[in-house]
Amino acid sequence: MTTARLVDAMRAREEGPWSLLAAAAGAPRAVELVARALRGDALAEGAHGPASAPSDVREHVEALAAWSRTELVHVARTWMPPRLIGTDPWWAAAWETALRHLASASAIRRDEAAGQALRLETEMVFGLPTGSASWRRLAASGRTRIPSYGALRSESRRPLLETTITRQDLEQSPRLFLRLLRGRAWLLDGRARQVIGQWLDALPGGDAFEDALVFETAAELGLPGRDGAIERMAGALADVRDPRPLAAVAYTMLGRWLVP
Repeated sequence: MTTARLVDAMRAREEGPWSLLAAAAGAPRAVELVARALRGDALAEGAHGPASAPSDVREHVEALAAWSRTELVHVARTWMPPRLIGTDPWWAAAWETALRHLASASAIRRDEAAGQALRLETEMVFGLPTGSASWRRLAASGRTRIPSYGALRSESRRPLLETTITRQDLEQSPRLFLRLLRGRAWLLDGRARQVIGQWLDALPGGDAFEDALVFETAAELGLPGRDGAIERMAGALADVRDPRPLAAVAYTMLGRWLVP
């Protein structure tokens, strides 16, 4: 499987929001631009700095992480420690978004992430889950109230009661439920894997996180069709004015990044 055409499509432009995808694909100038916007002195400027809103900070963090966690670690070493940031939204956005990447790179400990602004994300990343999760129990509860993505992230860290996930399970649940299968896609039975293959053949075209989870699951299963999805993504990027709605899928296809 090759991502060369996708990388070329992501690097083709660097102005405005395209700098995010170009950086994720390793374009040197875009990487430098994104990294510079995340340095501590830039974040300290708040709305007067390169990131005019906390959402911009989050996008910059994810783009840099998609290229290189090592680069993100280097930038994070210039940041104010979490215990000192208070409720500043720029610092909170940077640390909260980066925490899972820094933890996976063994670049931060739980005690170093202490701070009210990061309380929920710290528990999500470092907390020890108790009990078990159930796909079908969550699906049943979703008939009255669909679980939040945060709840699915939390549940995905627990052992799953089901020993098999069926086609019916997939078709009766939001695709975001695939987050429950990270690291255990082998639970999908043969017909369920066919559904994943069908969804893969329709990428891109839906919710970005859902599409990213479909591709991630297909990659974990080693399903054919991924090259075709990557080729279609490269073509889709050539036809859009703002690539940000496709960023999560493109980053996942590069193979170095996972949705939260």
